[in-house]
Amino acid sequence: MTIHQAATAATLTLLVGTASADISMRFIETATGRNVSVSLNSNTNNYFAGQLVHEIDSSGGPTLAIDGRVNTFCVEIEETTSNSFTTFQVSTLDDQVIPAAIGANGNARTQAVLDVATAHYLYAASDAASANEAAAFQLLLWEIIYDYDASVGLASIDPTAGNLVLTKTDASPLWSGVSSLIASYAAAIGTDSTSRNYSLLTNAGQQDQLVPTPGSIALLGAFALVGARRRR
Repeated sequence: MTIHQAATAATLTLLVGTASADISMRFIETATGRNVSVSLNSNTNNYFAGQLVHEIDSSGGPTLAIDGRVNTFCVEIEETTSNSFTTFQVSTLDDQVIPAAIGANGNARTQAVLDVATAHYLYAASDAASANEAAAFQLLLWEIIYDYDASVGLASIDPTAGNLVLTKTDASPLWSGVSSLIASYAAAIGTDSTSRNYSLLTNAGQQDQLVPTPGSIALLGAFALVGARRRR
């Protein structure tokens, strides 16, 4: 299923209420992206970097109602996904520090993720995005969460050094196109976005996910149509 199909298949409603709520979600499949090798805290594993298709059931949630399939991005690499429905807590990204980023730079890292998401999420999640574009967006999120230091600035975003080291699965350097896109997308850090269009879905035993709010999801179809026109 493409993101255009996923977006139109979803029933989308934004309800005004408290800052967080519970929804049920399960992992369906990977979509556009690339397989990469990630070294984090001396542990090296292969991961898919890109769009993750999840199915959301928020019928019991009083605040954020998204029902159907949507492309998400992982913000907690050390956990796994599940194809069984599991309860996640929902909060807008500007209301909660990303759990994996908690620490001295937690607030700055969460703000940096919001800056990058505001600038690039909708395109990276659409079916107009290439494998390099979706992978670069995901890898930048991980770079920010595990390595970004506000006192150092953009120099701390380095796929080849730090707590997080990224390569191809054969241990060779990342594709030049992916590396260039990471640097390009990172330029959004420091724009101090105040957008409330992105939500954090958290679960203590599974990968936390970043998703757009329903109003933003509705725009994904437009990006899909743009991509279709470009490919003709």
